[in-house]
Amino acid sequence: MKGIVSIIGGINIDIKGIADSESIESDSHPGIIHFSSGGVARNIAENLSLLGLNVKLFGCIGDDEFGRLILKRTDSAGVNSEGVIKTSAVSTSVYLAVSNISKNFHYAVNDTQRTSDLVTADYIRSNSKTLKESNMIVLDTNLNAEALNEAVSFANENGIPVFVDVVSAEKSARVKEIDGHVDFLSVNKAEFRKLFGDG
Repeated sequence: MKGIVSIIGGINIDIKGIADSESIESDSHPGIIHFSSGGVARNIAENLSLLGLNVKLFGCIGDDEFGRLILKRTDSAGVNSEGVIKTSAVSTSVYLAVSNISKNFHYAVNDTQRTSDLVTADYIRSNSKTLKESNMIVLDTNLNAEALNEAVSFANENGIPVFVDVVSAEKSARVKEIDGHVDFLSVNKAEFRKLFGDG
């Protein structure tokens, strides 16, 4: 496929702990801990690239071991990551999740704000020449409202379809702060209820 899909948003390392039991007690439980490359935008980029699409990823990682691990995995999937910010000013974002042996999800903590804060409206504008070549722009709500609006406005002005992944119920409110037109919105049940209610 000759068309370009540009994806802007979260890039992080995923740390997932899976206990060997069904227990939900506040205690230390034996189990397995997995490390993997993650982030909503990065995951979408990798999957689309593996499907044969021409994908460019934009976001921010720290200049550290986690960041290098993520880029190695992402680049090996065929994603163009030249536009990703690599900085020593912050550490690479981390997403931590814990579940029991049945894979029932208990809790997650995301430490992503510091890198997300560096993906600014100015950063979107600085990549406008590359983004203008896109056949679609994909965004996630790890971006702040200003960056989201800049990207959506740019896409609308240039006739580029926009896809937004809501990421989480907690971050869904950022969708309501978007002034422009969004063509596709990806939500789960909790995110839908947060945005539109139960009715």
